[in-house]
Amino acid sequence: MASRVALVSCVKQKCGAAAPARDLYVSQLFRGLRRYAETHADIRYILSAEYGVLRPDQVVDPYERTLNTMPKRDRLAWAEKVEQQLLGLLPAGAEVILLAGQRYREDIEPFLRKSGYSVSVPLQGLQIGKQLQRLKQVSKRRERRTAVPNAGLEGTLDRQAITSLLIEHGQLVFSGPLEFVPFTQIRKADELLNDLQAHPHAYVLACVMDRQIKAEKAWVIPFRFAQKLGTFAFSRLAELTLDEVRDLMTKPEPLHRFTEGMSKNFHAAVGLIKEKYNGNAAKIWEGKPSSADVVYRFLEFQGVGPKIATMAANILARHFKVPFKDYYSIDVSADVHVRRVFGRLGLTDPEDSIEAVIYRARALHPEFPGLFDYPAWEIGRNWCRLQSPLCGDCYMKEVCPSRAGSSG
Repeated sequence: MASRVALVSCVKQKCGAAAPARDLYVSQLFRGLRRYAETHADIRYILSAEYGVLRPDQVVDPYERTLNTMPKRDRLAWAEKVEQQLLGLLPAGAEVILLAGQRYREDIEPFLRKSGYSVSVPLQGLQIGKQLQRLKQVSKRRERRTAVPNAGLEGTLDRQAITSLLIEHGQLVFSGPLEFVPFTQIRKADELLNDLQAHPHAYVLACVMDRQIKAEKAWVIPFRFAQKLGTFAFSRLAELTLDEVRDLMTKPEPLHRFTEGMSKNFHAAVGLIKEKYNGNAAKIWEGKPSSADVVYRFLEFQGVGPKIATMAANILARHFKVPFKDYYSIDVSADVHVRRVFGRLGLTDPEDSIEAVIYRARALHPEFPGLFDYPAWEIGRNWCRLQSPLCGDCYMKEVCPSRAGSSG
């Protein structure tokens, strides 16, 4: 079944401070359009005269710009920007619902049709008063339909809504622009990890270190080595003996919970990069390889299992925008956060194994199962906590069967 994507245009009335895009616009019309989009589409975006395409949870500042008073030349430039954004966001074969006025549709609608998307404009030709009336009628009809419990559906519709929302958020990150990734919250450490051009080995070695300690502590290890050595040039790392690596890992304070094993893994990883990739770790992912090839290459590193290998490939694709031939072999890295979120959302049983979570993600989105990874991790880390979850702040609150207070 094709995904249904709603594109809702912005309106003039806005709140007075920065807010998630879904809450920034406060007119009665926008609230009606938003309800329509939430009940008729799997994925939703907002067309902003200022920002282009916005995801509903994207926090932005209020603005005054509108297409209704914009010169034709500027409207064409805006449309070109939006078209490029949509190409990276819309699933293949999607059905697009345009909930937008003529100025916002005039160039976007022909582009979508020419690009092979099915387009509907349910409020076309209606003045604002008639639009409000139609939206109210649709809302009332839906309320009457949903008033009767669907006990026989066994949560199928809820699962579809949950899956679509997770995919939407995963796709937004995957298709978004290249941005600086704050792995450790230490600026210089993160600059090293983000420098895939000059120091690709820093990223790889951080992945190798990411075992059985907090991620932030593991990912800062390359920077700690660089501080002690005065450089993180690969040529210098390749000169280190195992004893020297052990000293760097343990003195004056241990950098990892398992210093002996991690020292051996670090030293072995440097050796593998030197011998197999001629000292250039970027060769692991260069040339648009298949996702299976990239995962396999990470698995060749001592101490790296499927969870870290798929995580490493996923971050390259998702955050660093490294192109792969496909994404079939990038699974979710089912850590404690992802498992808890899948369980509370009803996608898996809370007691299911890591393997069960991985296979559920494959079944729900086989072309890129790892797309669930970041939104599920983000939800678990920020809101869906083991104790005292912040359900009211989570963007899954409307569909989550486990949300606080959902029983009444």
